[in-house]
Amino acid sequence: MRIFLQRALGLLLLGAGVSGTATAQAINENFDNVPGLFTSGWSQKNNSSPLGASTWVQGSTATFPSFNGAGTSYIAVNFNSTTGTGTINQWLFTPVRDIKNDDSVIFYTRIPAGTVYPDRLELRLSTAGASTDVGTTATSVGDFSILVTSVNPNLSSSTTYPAGYPNVWTRIGAKVTGLAGPVSGRFAFRYHVTNGGPNGANSNYIGVDAFQFKPFVSGCPAVTIATPASTNLCPGTPLLLSASAATGNPSFQWFLNNNPIAGATSDAYIVTAGGAYTVRATYGAPQSCVSTSNLVTINTIPKPTANFSFDSYCVGRATMFSNTTTVTPATTPVAYRWNFGAGGRDTVIAGNTSFTYGTTGARQVKLVAIPNGCLAQADSITKTITLETPPAGMRLPTVNVKYDTPTELMARTLPGAALEWNPPVMISSATIVNPTVRAVREQDYRIFYRYASGCETVDSLLVRIFTENNIFVPTAFSPNGDGQNDRLRPLLVGITNFRTFRVYNRLGQELFSTGDAMTTGWDGTYKGQALPADTYMWVTEGYDRNGNFIRRNGQVVLVR
Repeated sequence: MRIFLQRALGLLLLGAGVSGTATAQAINENFDNVPGLFTSGWSQKNNSSPLGASTWVQGSTATFPSFNGAGTSYIAVNFNSTTGTGTINQWLFTPVRDIKNDDSVIFYTRIPAGTVYPDRLELRLSTAGASTDVGTTATSVGDFSILVTSVNPNLSSSTTYPAGYPNVWTRIGAKVTGLAGPVSGRFAFRYHVTNGGPNGANSNYIGVDAFQFKPFVSGCPAVTIATPASTNLCPGTPLLLSASAATGNPSFQWFLNNNPIAGATSDAYIVTAGGAYTVRATYGAPQSCVSTSNLVTINTIPKPTANFSFDSYCVGRATMFSNTTTVTPATTPVAYRWNFGAGGRDTVIAGNTSFTYGTTGARQVKLVAIPNGCLAQADSITKTITLETPPAGMRLPTVNVKYDTPTELMARTLPGAALEWNPPVMISSATIVNPTVRAVREQDYRIFYRYASGCETVDSLLVRIFTENNIFVPTAFSPNGDGQNDRLRPLLVGITNFRTFRVYNRLGQELFSTGDAMTTGWDGTYKGQALPADTYMWVTEGYDRNGNFIRRNGQVVLVR
């Protein structure tokens, strides 16, 4: 809802008195006395449809105070320019002036703070002398076909300029261009809103203050802002801008983004915020000659968003850290410091890097991003990396197989690891624990176990080829503790049901017996006592994959 007080403004009585005076050409109107305008060259016209009762009136402090002067010293217009739901086409004409290219117009405008109904204000120009012909319809512009500037041309509900209509006093400036030569004419404010009025979705109340028309004076001494040592502003470290006039001793006024900076009236200004800076030098009175300086854009150094990722967390393996820090614009120079949480100093590196950890445990990894040497805008991020170490690899027992006969192999099962046999030849699958091999040659396999941490364990398994199903026993062994041939075991080829393996001395006394051919084996002892070097007899039995009973015996030499 619109505020009732704002609706009532159309019925306010007009004030009295005229304080804005103009030179022969310049206009400097503060709207201290709106009724007096219309006896000093200003005029107004309402072409809204349907026609409403509201006109351009004295401002009200109950809605908002003026930009300068007394609280009511501004001119206002509102939604009652039309009735019901209609199109507002309300005009305010300035006095006639001689107008040429590079003449400038300045004014301040705003809408009430709070509930937003989109409003629109245009400043138009007629080159037809004292004409106030704007046509006869709610959309016509007549002789005022030149659009100088527009506030909220798209009827946006935003309350910031230029996105929408500002809800604080905002300076609007424009320069006359495109004329073929000097003309006699006048400017006009056009309050133009579709779907407006008391029942419309748009239009509310706008104020205009501090209107100035400044004729361009050729030959006005130039004013220049010196190029600063840097145009990059680090918050907390101000920059100094200085201006100088070509001649004379003018008064200065600094502007930020075309808005005057309060109190900035010397030839130097200390910058604490980014933006577009200009300075205006005024010579004589009342403002008979004004020069505008070059524009200096100060950019606030942007704050980056520090971030990184890492690919692994395995002890002894290089962990790759990928720098994913973002900063806008991307061309901003950024320095980076890494701390890998391993007790060392920070490392200064341009971007991606790697680090190898020597022990397990949690580490705090920190990345600091410093844009353009500005510590005030630095950003950092810390992530925890928990280092792991893989199980040790091992040599699995040799598997003896019959030539081109399907035989199951068996790898270790290591939880959390993805398994792969290499090379992936002669086996049914390279990614399962128990593939079937049809071996036509001897093959030494590597079994890779890969973890999410990047760790890797490698086992090995030898597959040997025999031409028949059989049980083989070595002819000698040396149980001396050197890890080589310390136990006597039968070698099974195609045996699916192993029965027994027994060892005897020369007198036929049984020294050893087992039904496990893979893991036990005889260590050359009897009842815990090492037997001497000698020749011993053995007997072994089992069934092959075809169900055939196989019994073998022979001799073995124990070497000390």
